[in-house]
Amino acid sequence: MLTTTQVLGEVTVPGCEQSARHARAFVRRILGPFHPRLDDACLLASELVTNAVQHTESRRPGGVVAVTILDLVHAIRIEVTDEGSDRTVPVVRGDVLADSGRGLLLVQSVADDWGYHPHGPGTTVWFHLNS
Repeated sequence: MLTTTQVLGEVTVPGCEQSARHARAFVRRILGPFHPRLDDACLLASELVTNAVQHTESRRPGGVVAVTILDLVHAIRIEVTDEGSDRTVPVVRGDVLADSGRGLLLVQSVADDWGYHPHGPGTTVWFHLNS
């Protein structure tokens, strides 16, 4: 059985708080209003962009965050790439009652699979949503 991966879209946004809104709009535009996991995709992409802006070098003046959407035949993969941080490993915080810090907990809870990989000074955090 052959499997193919197709890039559906890529966007680079500034490393600022408003970029989470732009990431959601980008995901909506690329996946379309009838995608069965659209709301999950928008939520999780927004959370990852917010994490990148708050916790990595992407928040510095001139910093950027890249969002890539891939079609994996029976799933989509969304990748958020930042400019790196002092932390080498993204941390999932388990306190569901905390005022903040639940982004990766949401990703872990909603996505069918997720992970990360460092590259150069940056990190890509990704998640899969089955169709």
